[in-house]
Amino acid sequence: MAVSLFQRLEGDVLKNEFKSLDQHEAALMDSILADLRILLNSMAGCCETRPDYGLTDFNAVNQSHKDTAAELCRDIEQQIIKFEPRLSNPVVRTIEDPNRPLEFVFNVEADLKYGTRQVRVRFDSVLDSSGKVRLTA
Repeated sequence: MAVSLFQRLEGDVLKNEFKSLDQHEAALMDSILADLRILLNSMAGCCETRPDYGLTDFNAVNQSHKDTAAELCRDIEQQIIKFEPRLSNPVVRTIEDPNRPLEFVFNVEADLKYGTRQVRVRFDSVLDSSGKVRLTA
């Protein structure tokens, strides 16, 4: 299984033998989710060696909500392209939810290729009013 740099640094490399392909896929998805959470909760400039790692701070943007949402979607797509090599062709879409006016709800779809298989995966995501991104598969 392809593990992330973060997992290798933390010593969290899975040493288990997987009994099934489903277990392997679940572990891979957990690994990707963990890395995306770190990436999308980081601000640009947080990493000295890669100042482009992390999202732009959109709190200071002085534009309409639609423009800001489109910019944020593009920024997320670019971050995934640059820093999550296990995913390709990411598409980020906003989800209008009138019951959550203080949150930016979006989903991320991308191609995951492993071995000879390629599948389209989807992550549901919320940027809450505190600026924290929550992701679920």
